[in-house]
Amino acid sequence: MDNEVFIGGVESVKLKRGMVAGYNIYATSRRLIGVKKRGKAIIFRSIAPLADLAGSKEKSDVAIEKLKEIKKDFELFREDISELEMKKPPRFGPFQTSGHLRIMTKAGEDIKIKMETRQDFERVKEIISKFMPEALKIA
Repeated sequence: MDNEVFIGGVESVKLKRGMVAGYNIYATSRRLIGVKKRGKAIIFRSIAPLADLAGSKEKSDVAIEKLKEIKKDFELFREDISELEMKKPPRFGPFQTSGHLRIMTKAGEDIKIKMETRQDFERVKEIISKFMPEALKIA
């Protein structure tokens, strides 16, 4: 993909899609990508996590190549996304609630990624704000 730039990513055991904890979200100038992490992949991270490869053109090129190799849970192009909604997790409370990133596509698909910590919320919000600020809504 010509001129595609790696924006960044969040890799966290506190992100979750479905019942499995451990999820990664990556953004490029053209795509938003979700990756489920299971088993040892959660515990043993690589020396240079993919999420840390934002910045220089060389690092961006390495990240784009690595994204081609990984098994993706979803891969959406900017033009296929209609709305990105984020809800901040509560600070305290008697109930175990979570925040989320909700991705709505123009085809009607609804993808929801739960997040338990405000730190993950802020990191995801930073990446989504760079990826597609015009579609981002904070609930």
